[in-house]
Amino acid sequence: MDPTSLPATATAITTPLKVEEWQKALAAHPEREFVKYVIKGVSHGLWIGFDRRKVAPVSTSRSMSSTFQHPEPVRQYLATELNANRIVELHG
Repeated sequence: MDPTSLPATATAITTPLKVEEWQKALAAHPEREFVKYVIKGVSHGLWIGFDRRKVAPVSTSRSMSSTFQHPEPVRQYLATELNANRIVELHG
């Protein structure tokens, strides 16, 4: 993923992965699109998560009704995760 497309709240990290070593190791791999994906990921970072466009929407009214009845524990949990940089807040 191109780093310019990451959310503004994403945190930069350093990695011991060396792009040149990955390029050498995958030079003969037959699936070139996969190799490009891996090399780009090692170079710029991989987007960890899911693509909501690929997931069929499900109704939350039945399985998540308690979150609407008692939203404060959910808000507290999300705030804790945001503060620990384990999740990012997406806008838009």
